[in-house]
Amino acid sequence: SKVYDPPNLPIASQVVAHVTRGRIERFDGPDEDAEAVRAHYERVARLFGIEPMFVDSWHQGLHPGTDTSPMPEEDLCLWGETLFTSPQYLHFHTCGEYPPGEICWMVESPTVELDGRNLYENGRIQVEAFEVFRSCLDQHPELRALF
Repeated sequence: SKVYDPPNLPIASQVVAHVTRGRIERFDGPDEDAEAVRAHYERVARLFGIEPMFVDSWHQGLHPGTDTSPMPEEDLCLWGETLFTSPQYLHFHTCGEYPPGEICWMVESPTVELDGRNLYENGRIQVEAFEVFRSCLDQHPELRALF
């Protein structure tokens, strides 16, 4: 990612992005917030000469021991950088046809289904649902307390 100012866009209400095959089709929400999001994408894309309405990839944070005490209203940049590793948050990498893109969406406490089983449920990885996790925890039982 590149550096730009301001580095984030606080919004007052929920804005929903409609994505098809990796392309953001539109943003829905209160007019003021949806327009602010669209304008932010266009501004960042102009700064770097990139495609704005692109979703490159997504992933969940992987470290269940992440400190979740930073509050976004106190320091949004610190919150975003700290919580990025927490499985409580799912991240979408957008704005630019390369990883990680220039704009990241943070989705709190998601449920992610994989092959009919919840890999994450309300932001918690379901280690007992997948054999590969169980065998890892059997080898390293000190990690169980994190889950």
